[in-house]
Amino acid sequence: MNHLTVGFDVDDVLLPSADHTIRWYNRYHGTQLTRDNWYVNLPISVWKASTEHEIVERVNGILNSDDFLSEITPIEGALQVLDELDAAGDEHFAVTSRPPLLAAMTHRALELCYPGKFPEGVVTFIDHSTASGRINTMTKVEIAVAKHATHFVDDFEHHLRPMGEAGITPLLFGKGYRWNSDAKTPGLARVSDMEELKEFLQYERTK
Repeated sequence: MNHLTVGFDVDDVLLPSADHTIRWYNRYHGTQLTRDNWYVNLPISVWKASTEHEIVERVNGILNSDDFLSEITPIEGALQVLDELDAAGDEHFAVTSRPPLLAAMTHRALELCYPGKFPEGVVTFIDHSTASGRINTMTKVEIAVAKHATHFVDDFEHHLRPMGEAGITPLLFGKGYRWNSDAKTPGLARVSDMEELKEFLQYERTK
């Protein structure tokens, strides 16, 4: 039996951030955004904002709100994947590009969806956004290597590309995510949902 150490992205892997945030943005600002607008700030007019910076600030405000927490649900099947990792004696951690200003609310959301699975220190915030006025030079692959990850699950191809080069199995997550529908990185395994991820990890454990 192989011992697994699995890293997870947070947004749209553990938490349904795109759909949930878009829903609240439409309520707040009278827009008609859909998941296809997620990560696409242009044209600004559909967001009813003056600048891209204003869009980022509004989205961060939603992610940091009690409203966001009030209807948050886990990604379907994710808790079962985490439970199975625990039962097998495997390890897991999370890395997110969210800025540190969202740390407290992110921990609350993860605790609501996955009680006891992501205590302090298990989630790293690397802040790839410049909205906070700085760029963190730490990358997901550097953190994954430091934690001796065997696998990393993310919904963005560019985060996963260097994982394979570092000897970490990259798993591209999500079905119907426009932003990763045309991924072409060689050796990149795609898992459409948590059931597929669970089956993949079960096989990896027995290799």
